[in-house]
Amino acid sequence: ARLRELAEDDDEAFALRVAAVRGLGRIEAKPAVTALEAIARDQLSKQKRRTQPGEILGWVALRQLPKTSAGPLVEGLGLRSEPAPRLASLGYELGKLPSSGSWLSA
Repeated sequence: ARLRELAEDDDEAFALRVAAVRGLGRIEAKPAVTALEAIARDQLSKQKRRTQPGEILGWVALRQLPKTSAGPLVEGLGLRSEPAPRLASLGYELGKLPSSGSWLSA
């Protein structure tokens, strides 16, 4: 619970917030996965993903999640069409790609 509090606290130092997110990623319990999903959703909201801290914290949170949890989040957030390369690359890596190959022409 404390790691989630630190990760979500906008008043904490950025490095501490990143460390807290990474710490959550080392915990395999369901509450840690739930916390990472919430952090990714919040930091990658349309408003926050345009900020460097939001983009990075969201990216780190997604990278810490199991693919089974990250994939649906990536799809729901529409990251494949994101102009930020770091986020778009997660969209292609973790999201479900159409079998038609239409994504190759994007």
